[in-house]
Amino acid sequence: MVWAGTVPSKKDAVEEMLDRAVEDEMRRRHPDTYQDPDDKAGTA
Repeated sequence: MVWAGTVPSKKDAVEEMLDRAVEDEMRRRHPDTYQDPDDKAGTA
């Protein structure tokens, strides 16, 4: 997590890049069924 006005550490930057890469790959492999974990709409 990065807050405005702060500089992310190298570990945080790598973690963010990995999260984005995983999200992109899941969208690519499962375009019809993948639901973004940040999208809370439709969850019970």
